[in-house]
Order: sequence, then structure tokens, then C-alpha cells
Amino acid sequence: MINITFVCFGNNFYEFHSEGHAEFNKGNDIVCAGVSALSYALLGTLENVKGLKVKNEINNGKMFIGIDAATKDVHAIANTVFSTICIGLKQLQLTYPDHVKVDILSDATITEESR
Repeated sequence: MINITFVCFGNNFYEFHSEGHAEFNKGNDIVCAGVSALSYALLGTLENVKGLKVKNEINNGKMFIGIDAATKDVHAIANTVFSTICIGLKQLQLTYPDHVKVDILSDATITEESR
């Protein structure tokens, strides 16, 4: 199972976390390929937004992306990118629910213990 989490505060996306393996079809895993393509598209697009600082870590089936925007306008662009990728990943979850799980954590769902 690939577990994906988007972290938001207010109406703004700030982080993306992905961990695990789809285990749909070993050696020819279209689910893993789909998640990877969308994840790398998120990273590559965010890295090309002027005025957006992007942190990332990719290691052993895990990916982390965090952002810091210089202005509200820049963050609005980042939100559009995050939203688009989130929709794509949620579509994969609908099609392959035993292999992909997408969660969105917001300040309404995050507790002090989980920060």
C-alpha cells in the first residue's frame, strides 16, 4: 500500500508525504508508476515556480516535499499544483483502493501530538 498525505494549514498546502509500495503487479506495477509519475510531476513543477522554496527528500520508497512561498500569489500557484496532483492521486485511490491511500491533514485534523 502506498500511503500519501498532504498537509494543509488554512486553505494552503505545505507538505506532501508518500511512503510504501503499491504491490499491484511485481515487476510491472502500473499503480506504482502512476503514483511515481504524479509525485515527480509535483516536485518538478514546484521547483520551477519562481519565489517558491522547495525542500525534498527521496529515499527507499519514501518521498517528502515541503514548501515555503515568498508571497500569497506564489502560494496560490503552489496550491493549484498541489490540488491538481492531489486529484490525480485520489483518482488512483478510487481505481486501486487496496494499493493507494490519500489523506489530507489540515489544521482542523492535526493535533499537537501529531506535529
